Amino acid sequence: MNDQIPSFVSQGIRRLRRVRRLACLGALSLMSLGAHADISCGSPAASSYTLNIPSGNIAVSRDAPVGTFLTSFSSMTTLSTSLWKCSDNDWPTMIEPVMRVELIPSGTFADGYVAFKTNVEGVGLVMRAEGYLHSGWNGYADKIGAAWLFLGGHYIGDNGTYTFGARAEFALVKTGPIAGGKVQLTGVVAKAAMRGSYTKTIVREVNILASGGPTFVSRGCSSSDVNVNLGEHGTSSFSGVGSRSTATDFQIDLTGCSSGMAGIQYRIDPAPGIDAIDSGRGIAGLSTASSAQGVGVQVTKPDESLVPFGTPLGASGYDASKGGQLSIPLRAAYVMLSPSVRGGQADSQMVFTLDYL
Repeated sequence: MNDQIPSFVSQGIRRLRRVRRLACLGALSLMSLGAHADISCGSPAASSYTLNIPSGNIAVSRDAPVGTFLTSFSSMTTLSTSLWKCSDNDWPTMIEPVMRVELIPSGTFADGYVAFKTNVEGVGLVMRAEGYLHSGWNGYADKIGAAWLFLGGHYIGDNGTYTFGARAEFALVKTGPIAGGKVQLTGVVAKAAMRGSYTKTIVREVNILASGGPTFVSRGCSSSDVNVNLGEHGTSSFSGVGSRSTATDFQIDLTGCSSGMAGIQYRIDPAPGIDAIDSGRGIAGLSTASSAQGVGVQVTKPDESLVPFGTPLGASGYDASKGGQLSIPLRAAYVMLSPSVRGGQADSQMVFTLDYL
């Protein structure tokens, strides 16, 4: 009996090993089946295509917020309307042209687009594309990111062969402080390919390259918020609707201005949440936290000439050969807006915007 026990155990171990081998073979068989492509496509019409980036010399304001479009989109460039010829292999699948950007994401977005790094610090590239589906364009441009994005799909189901294509374009956006320089993108910028919606297997990739690119110059001035104390005024200070309190002079100081600009313009507007009572005369309403009623705030030039909201006005004193600093002198006063005025805290906010020419 003792001699038979080891033999029985040994046979059991051998059988167990055989079962394990069979299980592994079964797993390999299933994996092989899953990797089978649900579409077949011939070689693409070309292995690479080149798209143009907007060119020229572009001066960018230092104050431009991250996400600002520095160029418009270049015109849509058609890679081909018969870039791929594909069949669905009798699978219940959608045939889809897809695209993705191969650059490094900058970590910022512009109007919903993922911005990708370029060779110029602070300048990012965004891309959009549209698919051609057998007999026509998809009808809208998709925002292309770092993952494969389908550009529409076409369900066939008859094992026939049909043509597909794509078109795309670039734009440049601000992703941070701009160091300046010429945008030059070498190597593969993006890729286009085909896939079936069932297995998502990517086939027949095509490289997208870029040519051209603008030269950026960061220009502008530094400025800070300005607080203007209009003082205390009795309701008797006003003689009727449209009358004003004693004005308070103030100035917007600009420092560190770049040289070489054609000029500087400024624009005054009510801050978000503040009503424009009279845009032509530059009169804004009070903030919701104010307890006073019946008055607004007007900003004018020192000679009492108007500063209409939303209107660019020239800032004098800028020296294009040196840059440096300058000041924009202004004045502010309360304006009576209704026949009755109630005393209290009377605050308002406006924003100034600088345009560099």
